[in-house]
Amino acid sequence: QALDTVLMPTQFQAQTIPSEYQHKCEIIHEGIDTETIKPIDDRYIKLKKADLTLRKGDEIVSFVNRSLEPTRGFHVFMRALPKLQKMRPNAQIIIVGSESVSYGQPPHGNSSWKEALLKELDGELDLNKIHFVGKVEHSILHDIFRVCSCHVYLTYPFVLSWRMLEAMSCEAVIIGSKTPPVEEVIEHQKNGLLVNFFDTEELASTIAQVLKYPQKYVQLSKKARKTIQEQYDLNQVCLPKLLKLVDRMTTKTKSSIKTA
Repeated sequence: QALDTVLMPTQFQAQTIPSEYQHKCEIIHEGIDTETIKPIDDRYIKLKKADLTLRKGDEIVSFVNRSLEPTRGFHVFMRALPKLQKMRPNAQIIIVGSESVSYGQPPHGNSSWKEALLKELDGELDLNKIHFVGKVEHSILHDIFRVCSCHVYLTYPFVLSWRMLEAMSCEAVIIGSKTPPVEEVIEHQKNGLLVNFFDTEELASTIAQVLKYPQKYVQLSKKARKTIQEQYDLNQVCLPKLLKLVDRMTTKTKSSIKTA
């Protein structure tokens, strides 16, 4: 009864709260600083372990999770790679994330999902072109988004990662899962591409098409950034909404005090 407002970053998360509180829910995302997180043409990525420098125009696929685990589709992504590498043998795969578990359970009999999937796919992958880089600095992460040919984001119906929105702000071509958190932001063939979460064939072929015909998807990447600027920009959209909410709540509180 003492609850005045529920603040949620997305419509999907707002729908998870009890129905009796829905009318008190304000949907305001934390916001993306699009002035800082933006496309920059001359960026590049140096992979020291592989002695490789990657630039915009190279066939680069990025996959980023805080932890490499099924909740964020790591198992699906890995199982799509043998098919993808047969279609696009020159593709360089950059996988960002720790080997710990954040949202689920560790795999039975293995120390990490990375270990489990590498065992499962033993002999099917060209590991020279798959780069596990662990956790990276935010600035490096943005450079990965700037140079990648496409960014793959898969998730169960769960909270939406900031990383997908930041990739969009950098004008990455997004290939996301057809799950509610993603569908709230990505409209298929409008500002990104959507695939069925468990369909590794569809995922591999969609990535391969983007790598083969990059110019065909340039407008999707530009519309992706426009989506972030119009709906999730920190300074122009989200922060003003939040300040208005604070002002409204402050006014309401003052009014209640006077009445009392």
